[in-house]
Amino acid sequence: MPFVDYDVKELCDIACLIARKKGLEIDWVAQQKLVSVFETVQGQKDFGNGRYVRNVIEKAKMAQASRLLAKDYDEITRKEVTTLCADDFEIPVQKRQLNKPRIGFIA
Repeated sequence: MPFVDYDVKELCDIACLIARKKGLEIDWVAQQKLVSVFETVQGQKDFGNGRYVRNVIEKAKMAQASRLLAKDYDEITRKEVTTLCADDFEIPVQKRQLNKPRIGFIA
């Protein structure tokens, strides 16, 4: 059964909701970066909507952890621990859509 993709604003809202449920917030600059992230991937063939958003948040959490581990423990604030910033999000490389015929079975 085909489902209609969410628009970019809805994907950003979903990202903020997922983060909030995990006790995190996404700062304003990061929210603007998420717009670019979702615009980049939205038209791709294997784009997975909500599943993709969950994966973006999980990757951001891992990036945040790495970023905080690089800091001096005594300098880390509670706000830094509970806030995902723009550096935690990666803008994906857009996949090139080739118009070559596929060989084999197509699902």
